[in-house]
Amino acid sequence: MKQKIINVAMHVIFAVGIGAIISTICMLCFNSDPVVRETLLNVAAWLVASALYGLISLIYDTDFLPLPALIAIHAGGCLAITLVTCWLLGYASLGGNFFLAIIPLFFVIYVVISVLVFWSEHKSAQEVNRRLK
Repeated sequence: MKQKIINVAMHVIFAVGIGAIISTICMLCFNSDPVVRETLLNVAAWLVASALYGLISLIYDTDFLPLPALIAIHAGGCLAITLVTCWLLGYASLGGNFFLAIIPLFFVIYVVISVLVFWSEHKSAQEVNRRLK
């Protein structure tokens, strides 16, 4: 039963992701309100950044580097993606506060997501080990 709930949740999350992308593209194409377009451009930029975060996460599928090195490469890559996205969206207008505003928030979000992902993988490994016994 638990596996069915997880399967349904994964399908819903996948569908929401596809729907967000398609909806954003359609609204960008058919909406002429400048405020709405500005918002949609921000959403589109972060959707692209999210895809890039996913691609850089493939580094965890390698086994030729130790985990601390993988984490450092992943965190650095994600930070670079975040900073470039913020710069392209004009967040750099914060002036000297740009890095002070973006980097701490990035690391808080990064740590929370990383802890949740590693915890989830740990629980999955425990379940597999339990079933193998």
